[in-house]
Amino acid sequence: MLGMKKYLLSLLTFLPFLISSFLFMKLIRNKVWCTKLKLTVSLSLISLSLWAQSPIHTFNTSNTLVVPAGITDMNVKAWGGGGSGGGASGAGLLSGRGGAGGGGGAYATSQITVVAGITLNVIVAGQTNGTTGNGTAGGNSTIVTFENTIQAAGGAGGGANTTGAVPTGGAGGKALASFGTTKVDGGNGGNGDVALLSAGLNSGSGGNGGLPGGGNGGSGISSGILQNGPGNPGAAPGGGGGGAINAALGAAQLGGRGAAGQVIISYTCPTYGISGVTATAVCTTAGTSTITLTGSAASLPIGVYTVTYNLTNPVQNNLSIAMTIATAGQGTFPLTGLNAIGTRNITIIKLTSEDCISNISLNNSASIVTSAVTAGGTIDGSTAVCYGSTSGTLSLTGNVGSVLNWESSVSPFSTWTPIVNTATSYVSGPLTETTRFRAVVQSGGCSVVNSAEISVAINPLPQGSLSANGPFCGTGSPQLTFTATQGTGPYTIVYKENGGADRTATSVISGTPFVPFTSSINSSTTYTLVSVTGANTCLRPNGFTGGSASVTVETKPSAPILGTIVQPTCVTSTGSVVLNGLIAAVNWTITQSNGTVFQTYSGSGTTFTVLNLAPGNYTFTIHENASCISLPTVNVQINAPITNIWNGALWSKGSPPISTDAIEFTGNYQTSGDLAGCSCVVNLGVNVTVNSNHTLTITNFVSNTGGILTFENNASLIQINNSVNTGNINYKRTSKQILQADFVYWSTPVNPQKLVDVSQFTESDKYFRFNGTSWVATDRNTNMTVGKGYIIRGPETYSNTIRADYTASFIGVPNNGNVTSEALDSGKYYLLGNPYPSAVDADQFITDNPILQGTLYFWTHNTPVILGGYYRYNVNDYASYNLTGVVVTKKAALAPGYNNQAPDGKIAAGQGFFAGISLPGTITFTNAMRFGANNQFFKPAKTSKPAIVEKNRLWLNLSNTEGAFKQTLIGYIGGATNDIERGYDGVTFDSNKYLDFYSVNNGKKLVIQGRAVPFLDTDTVPLGYKSAIAGDFTISIDYADGNMINQPVYLEDKVTSSIHNLRSSDYTFSTGIGSFDDRFVLHYTNKSLGITDIEDMEQTVLVSVKEKIIKVTSTKENMSEVSVFDVTGKLLFNKNKINATKLQISNLQSGSQVLLVKTTLENQYTSTTKIVF
Repeated sequence: MLGMKKYLLSLLTFLPFLISSFLFMKLIRNKVWCTKLKLTVSLSLISLSLWAQSPIHTFNTSNTLVVPAGITDMNVKAWGGGGSGGGASGAGLLSGRGGAGGGGGAYATSQITVVAGITLNVIVAGQTNGTTGNGTAGGNSTIVTFENTIQAAGGAGGGANTTGAVPTGGAGGKALASFGTTKVDGGNGGNGDVALLSAGLNSGSGGNGGLPGGGNGGSGISSGILQNGPGNPGAAPGGGGGGAINAALGAAQLGGRGAAGQVIISYTCPTYGISGVTATAVCTTAGTSTITLTGSAASLPIGVYTVTYNLTNPVQNNLSIAMTIATAGQGTFPLTGLNAIGTRNITIIKLTSEDCISNISLNNSASIVTSAVTAGGTIDGSTAVCYGSTSGTLSLTGNVGSVLNWESSVSPFSTWTPIVNTATSYVSGPLTETTRFRAVVQSGGCSVVNSAEISVAINPLPQGSLSANGPFCGTGSPQLTFTATQGTGPYTIVYKENGGADRTATSVISGTPFVPFTSSINSSTTYTLVSVTGANTCLRPNGFTGGSASVTVETKPSAPILGTIVQPTCVTSTGSVVLNGLIAAVNWTITQSNGTVFQTYSGSGTTFTVLNLAPGNYTFTIHENASCISLPTVNVQINAPITNIWNGALWSKGSPPISTDAIEFTGNYQTSGDLAGCSCVVNLGVNVTVNSNHTLTITNFVSNTGGILTFENNASLIQINNSVNTGNINYKRTSKQILQADFVYWSTPVNPQKLVDVSQFTESDKYFRFNGTSWVATDRNTNMTVGKGYIIRGPETYSNTIRADYTASFIGVPNNGNVTSEALDSGKYYLLGNPYPSAVDADQFITDNPILQGTLYFWTHNTPVILGGYYRYNVNDYASYNLTGVVVTKKAALAPGYNNQAPDGKIAAGQGFFAGISLPGTITFTNAMRFGANNQFFKPAKTSKPAIVEKNRLWLNLSNTEGAFKQTLIGYIGGATNDIERGYDGVTFDSNKYLDFYSVNNGKKLVIQGRAVPFLDTDTVPLGYKSAIAGDFTISIDYADGNMINQPVYLEDKVTSSIHNLRSSDYTFSTGIGSFDDRFVLHYTNKSLGITDIEDMEQTVLVSVKEKIIKVTSTKENMSEVSVFDVTGKLLFNKNKINATKLQISNLQSGSQVLLVKTTLENQYTSTTKIVF
């Protein structure tokens, strides 16, 4: 037993050595075999590359490949790298361990699309070295950027045997992990092994590379007892490495190497060819020609080439140069060193792109000409010619090369114009300005060179104008002057006298007069230029600036004959004189002289009136031309206008002034009636009073130089012209019978005027203006704006029960001339004011201001104030006025305390009033609107201008017994139409919170309605009203004029279906609260409804009530509408479009009361039936 143990121990000691020796010998044999295999394959590939038509590139390591020209597709084969085998280690004394084999690399093949000239980066998986641990996976083989087209995956490494467990062989590279049209998995490596005493121990073999063509995997090791050794390497391409073995405490062993991968690229070369060769000419200084090869897109594809060529003179063969073709069919390359003058021929013999080669034998030669340097030369010829001449012959000499063309340039000589001419001489066309010429020369392929320039200056033809002296009266000595604007003098001038023979003047200096052939003339003569020649011989035959001149001999005119002399007045501050016997049939000039100042008048005809002559002495002459003036007239005396002076007792003229007199007051004066004058001056310390109802009418200005000029209430100052006034007046304005709580509407006739000075004892917060929307409290120390209205409450010292007159004083410069308002907005009402110390014609004001709606509203402070916790007014105190007429706010026969006067066309001085604005803009007051009647504050007197248009008017009142009142006016007026129009139709101001009464037209509620003439008694006018009071009201005729005085007037009540004759009596009706725009219609004939028809139709409509159900029956006509009202006119029920003869009304929301059932038949007959519900 002991002997057996020794034997076994001796075997174990020798076993590692045996195993190492065995493995070493096997490794040497494998290396020798691999070396022989690689050499054989390499020699075979070299042979194929040299002789095959289609080049094949085999890559065993990563490298690059440039794509030849014309190659678009390549075939690629690839094998991934093999995984290395697993190592073995850690075997015990009596045990053995074998590593697993690595997987073989996969195989893939594909065709790739390429671009000529690009460089392909070929990636070949390298071999993987074995380790004592797990094997390393083989890499992928591919081409960069083509990874998704061609890629062969590497095999996995074999498992190591380090723990005694059986390791797994590495998987072969997978087709699924590869890319290509054909993909084959690499072979899997064999599993490892374990054994006792290493008996029968085997390592795993490496997997083969993918087929076809993959290398074998390294073979597994079969060991003897206690053998150790590394794994065998795999064969390229792609073979996996074999596993190592380890036994009997032997050293750790390395797994076999995985073989490298491989990439093989093949393609078919195209045949290159050319259809021609050209070469650019060469200049000896440059020495470079551009050689151009042309062919088809197929024979000269895009790519990089090497061109092989031969040269002659001297002969040089097999020269080569690179050429890149970017556009198929044509390539160029520079050829240098051609500096010798002469001709060399180039022949293209071969085109090479990488390993694609084509010999060239047809259409492959060109000549290269090298020329001497271009010389432009110089030009000889004339340097100055006359305007319009040619350049003469210009000759080029000293040039080297051919003339391509000539060129010309004019000032500023920055642009050259080509001339088609290849000769060495040139003659231009006619020249009109200085011109430079040059020739363009080129020698062969040398640069284009311009010759030296020659400048041909242009001597201008003489130009200018002929002038003459004169005119003369009767006779004279003519002189002619030639004034040159271009050319060189002195000049020779040929001219004609009155179209006669040619006359010649020599040595004429520009601007210097010369005497013509005929030295004295007694009639007008015309001189005409024939030609002018300058000192440089340049001659102009025509086209002169001024080719003729005339010497005029005039007849001395007679002096004007004096006619009517008009002396100045105050109205016209200057005089005039009529001049007769003037020169006939010509345009003349009259010269006016007062000895020191001269003024001229131009005109024609035999009579002329000289205007605007200030006081003084004048003479007048006349002439057709200033050179022949008549003798002067005798003196014309213009006197100053008359000033009529009041000295306190007498007028200086002995009689009161007339409108043409200038009025001057040097003493106190009280008017006894109207006074008129041209101007008015009140001197220092003088007191002048214009009494009530008197008018001072002044054409021009009013000047108060320190006196007192007072206008009592209802007095007027009217001015005709827009003159500037100076100095103050005291204008008094009395508002009749006001209470402390009354507001008065004011405006100022002077400027400046503070609000407080109108009523000093009014509370400070009771001064207002209206901004078009609402009342605005105004600082009473503010100056009043001229043309604007204000309201001011009565003084605090006044009673609210006892009325009293109030007089305001306006002290300032009287307003005169045009007064324009601030900008006004459309659709608003503004409080305006008369700006003058006289009345304004309301009709003219409305007519002249088209932005006005056309109706004016005047506050009458009509109703007495009612005292209580607050002041209450009847807000209906606005009288309305337009071109149709006026409506008032109370009947004429009311008790004292009411102001019932109505505006009839005159706006008093100091009066504020409302006006509606229809268009945005401004309104203007003018002197033409001013009027003398001024004796009522809120309205003018009842005097008016004679009617100039036809007016037929009817005033209607709506009132009740409690004092509610509203008036409306319908007028048939010349100039009005039946449509709504400014000036004739006025909307209701709707300011009465209790009652409103109006006519209706086109949906508008009109307090005044103007309608067209002639009046037709068939006309009808709808009337409407609004009431805040339920009860009885009365409609009555207040007044009528024109044709309406005797015109029958009927009122139709549609609620009661009645027609009432207002000429017979007033009409009283009951109403509820609300607005009723269609209850009444005004008629002018009682034939609107036939009596017989009415009685007949009344019998056909039956209305009955039973158990709160109303039944309506028509026996002859279908009903179109049925309405039910209460006695106040409130609508309780309505149904239209009935189209039946019977109607039943149930569920009517009404208590027990008297109702009115209004039935309308389809024939438009209407009946109203009273029922008890």
